[in-house]
Amino acid sequence: MQFANLSVQDVISFGLRHEKARVEAASYNIAIANVALPNKNTASVLQVKTHANFLSDIKNSVYLNNVSDYKTKSVYEPGHPLADIRGMVIYPEIDTATEMATLVSASRAYDANVRIFNSIKDMTAKAYEIGK
Repeated sequence: MQFANLSVQDVISFGLRHEKARVEAASYNIAIANVALPNKNTASVLQVKTHANFLSDIKNSVYLNNVSDYKTKSVYEPGHPLADIRGMVIYPEIDTATEMATLVSASRAYDANVRIFNSIKDMTAKAYEIGK
């Protein structure tokens, strides 16, 4: 098996990094949801990516990716300093409900990974005690 050299700690570490990145991306996206953009390409939405073959390189496979082709919405706000000649202001189109769901899901998954890590640590300590 090609993944036999992966330890449980490697897999848990990957899970922790992945869920932390998801929390960071969702938090950032929620933070910029109502921030006006000077132009369509100014800010970018974050997304968590993994390499296609992440299991073979599990130690380095999580990264945050700026999504350049995200959708924007135009809102009529003629008094806004960033309004164009027609009075339209550009905002990133971010579904805050989806981002909040991602935030909750990722934080729960992170907590689950921490609990698994602590259980393995406790079982290892007990195994050492038995071996004495």
